[in-house]
Amino acid sequence: MSNPFDVSGIEIGMDGIKRYTGLAPNLVHLLRGAAEEQADHDALVELGGARVTYQQLWIRASRVAGGLRAQGVGPGTASRTDCRTVTTGSTRSGARCSLAPCGAGQYPVR
Repeated sequence: MSNPFDVSGIEIGMDGIKRYTGLAPNLVHLLRGAAEEQADHDALVELGGARVTYQQLWIRASRVAGGLRAQGVGPGTASRTDCRTVTTGSTRSGARCSLAPCGAGQYPVR
């Protein structure tokens, strides 16, 4: 039976699991590429609200990452965040992130 779906860019690993090829290895690489190649394109859009370009998101995330690193957050540190920019900055610092709903201040930082 033929497959009706496009399977280009998919490979089957030695473990038998299908994986996409040619993807950015993580969120930081993906955002960096978008900030370099599509700097003025919208990255985040709130309905009826603000728009943030990829370049603006990259700059904000870099500031967050710098602040986190200054506080000792880095590779291997667990970080629980509640906003997209902080998540990206936290990831950029090398921390492992878990997401909480935006505005959810009741979750403790670990």
